Amino acid sequence: MISFLKKISDDNSSSGYDNGIQFSDSDLKNEISMLLTSRPLFPGLEDLTYICDSVINYGVNSSLLNIVTQEEQTLEIIRRITIALKRFEPRISDIIVMHKEVNDIKYVFTVNAYILSRPLVFDVFWTKATDNLSLYE
Repeated sequence: MISFLKKISDDNSSSGYDNGIQFSDSDLKNEISMLLTSRPLFPGLEDLTYICDSVINYGVNSSLLNIVTQEEQTLEIIRRITIALKRFEPRISDIIVMHKEVNDIKYVFTVNAYILSRPLVFDVFWTKATDNLSLYE
């Protein structure tokens, strides 16, 4: 299966020719990192079926301005990471995002999933002060 970024960069995405495009773990890491650090152009359009799945809405809205409690923030970040991965990374399946660590500066989440029947585990880092998501390395 082709990644979302490769699909939108293809001049003829409806052809079956590129279904066999190979990707490395490094490519996958870079694409997930780009997804996590990108922000949707119109995050308020979550309910519009075709818009929410398009390149216009690519990324994760990491701003939690109106969400006050730590528990609500944690649940909302988990929800947003899960939705973004399901929408824009079709090679990944069985996505489970779990809260791992929290302190005054950051939240860390672990993502467990499968890519082409192979286990995939990585950590995502959310910084409170800047509302930024990134891969936790």
